[in-house]
Amino acid sequence: MSKKFRTLDLSIEQYQAIKKLKLKGEIRSQIERAALSVCLNLQEGNAKLTQKERRRFFNIAYASQCEVQLVLKLENIADLEELANSVGGHCYRLQHRTQGH
Repeated sequence: MSKKFRTLDLSIEQYQAIKKLKLKGEIRSQIERAALSVCLNLQEGNAKLTQKERRRFFNIAYASQCEVQLVLKLENIADLEELANSVGGHCYRLQHRTQGH
């Protein structure tokens, strides 16, 4: 990964922060899987050749990020809110930037 991809960098930072949270059971599993999904789908989408393919993966990343943000809200974890909102905004812009006309 030589090319700078700010959205992916932020999502990795978010994933690493989430791994440090003191959550238990299913909620921990759910937020970690969602945060990992954001990272993986951003990377996979970035590797696709067509706009349509990229958009599909960026849409999945955005949906997973919405899930991360909701779990943070449900668990009242304000410390990661700014980072999560930043990742969400970047994902939102990516999916709209790749919309075909």
